[in-house]
Amino acid sequence: MSNVVRRGFTLIELLVVIAIIAILIGLLLPAVQKVREAAARTKCTNNLKQMGLALHNYHDVNGYFPPGIGAPEDQAPGSMYNNMAPSGRRVRAQTWMSRILPFVEQQQLYTNLPLTAPSASAGAPFGIPVNTLTQTVLDVFVCPSDPRGKAAYGGGSSLIGSGWGGAGITFYAAVGGVDSWGANWPARNEGLMSWRSRVSIAGVTDGTSNTLAIGDRPPTPDLSYGWWQSADWYDWAWWPAYDWEYDTVQYVRNTGPSPYGSEYSRNPATPCPFPALYGPGKVDSYCSTNNFWSNHTGGANFARADGSVRFFPYSAQPIMPAMATRNGGEVFDSSLVP
Repeated sequence: MSNVVRRGFTLIELLVVIAIIAILIGLLLPAVQKVREAAARTKCTNNLKQMGLALHNYHDVNGYFPPGIGAPEDQAPGSMYNNMAPSGRRVRAQTWMSRILPFVEQQQLYTNLPLTAPSASAGAPFGIPVNTLTQTVLDVFVCPSDPRGKAAYGGGSSLIGSGWGGAGITFYAAVGGVDSWGANWPARNEGLMSWRSRVSIAGVTDGTSNTLAIGDRPPTPDLSYGWWQSADWYDWAWWPAYDWEYDTVQYVRNTGPSPYGSEYSRNPATPCPFPALYGPGKVDSYCSTNNFWSNHTGGANFARADGSVRFFPYSAQPIMPAMATRNGGEVFDSSLVP
């Protein structure tokens, strides 16, 4: 019988092996996260490409890009109802996102979505029923890089009102212009889509490749608005302050304390930084609603008026005001354009 000595790992050898494995895992995880973020950023880019194409398809049918919110034929300034609906039925002022639904393969949703009042109490004076289709979450309006995923606002009481309906949230906003705190807001009509805008390609004299159309902008921490959102707050004490335009239209600069001058009622003593410029934000901060930003690393995706999509690093902030206008004739450093 042979005497075979079977030798196992010593404690030191075992610890060395464990340490090597731990180092390899530590090196692998960032790589996996980078691959995951690259895939999410690509999906976000594709979302914006779909929306950019939908804008042009809408333009082909109607002769102009959709209004950011409201409609040129709204009954009166501040009116949230439009008397141009079929059979004389009054509907809520639509957003650009609801208007492009037929062009993002959501014709049936568009057909069955009467854009009703947000609650029974809000619709009662006008005889309008509640419609729960507003809670539909659409992949094309959701950025996959956001840690909140496809969550939706469930409705109920809010901090500034009551009886809100559910909302399918959006992570994108139209570029309405330069400054939300400027004169004549929200009717400045300097960007591609804003309040009651009716802009044709011929009206984009700066060039469609030099004009921003849509950008990344995650929702507020409470997710309390959606792609269909319009004048939900008409019974709010501030009405008609038009603050709801921020739901689906944003500006590249906000020099004044609106709509979120502080961290809301959760911490009103904490003021938001102004001016709010294109730069990083946080999913748990209401102040981040004041500017474009994304959960991507180092910048955000934007669709331009020609339908192309580019990733704009935050270092491109100086050229954003020039690219937010459609006919300003500004001259800017083209080397900052991605």
